[in-house]
Amino acid sequence: MKKMGIRARGLLITSTVVRDSLEKIVKALRDKVWMVVGNIASQLWAYTMAGNCIYCRPTDNLNIVGIGIDHDLEMLFGAVAEGFIGDQVRRLNFLVSHSPKFRIDAESYARKRYYMSEFDRRVFLNIWNIEIPVTSLEDHIIAKLSMGRKKDFLDVRNVFLAYKRYLRSSIIMNTHPRYIIRLSLLKEILDSEYSEIAEDVILAIENITGSSFIKLREAENRPRVMIELLKL
Repeated sequence: MKKMGIRARGLLITSTVVRDSLEKIVKALRDKVWMVVGNIASQLWAYTMAGNCIYCRPTDNLNIVGIGIDHDLEMLFGAVAEGFIGDQVRRLNFLVSHSPKFRIDAESYARKRYYMSEFDRRVFLNIWNIEIPVTSLEDHIIAKLSMGRKKDFLDVRNVFLAYKRYLRSSIIMNTHPRYIIRLSLLKEILDSEYSEIAEDVILAIENITGSSFIKLREAENRPRVMIELLKL
């Protein structure tokens, strides 16, 4: 991380403050539509697939998006959302802990039409015996690469590294991988929702993995071939 100019300070999901915050939010928003995005989503996916945080980049904030979650978060953390009740979107940005520094950035939408397709594709990951809604691998990769920042490229690389390890484990254990990076779906999402950046995202995936996107897409359900194509 240092060689790439990426700040290495921050926390991992195994940190007490991060874990406690996620557990509280999951409980408070159990009846709401929401999900974790951003770097904590990268950590949750990497942790789930690799079994540890070896492929996690430290961070000092948790990003979540949801439908009508502003009041619940205000009550839970004693924070105040921007704007007024009834606005199309209200944002909350507040510190949970000063030492270590950790904050929450939340976006609360008034209607499901915002982020609707992403919410429909979200995945519930079982970690610490709690079900945490997380943005799908496909949406996560697109969102990260669309930002074009070094740290976002690093997060996607870490996801692919964890994925390669996950596929190897499934072969050794002779089990079918539960989680698949569906590159065919990723291409469909790009074409229908992000056509203006589709070529850039595909090129970024090719640069990160060291293989052509077409070959990767063809091998999405062939773990052994995918492992060979992921030149990480």
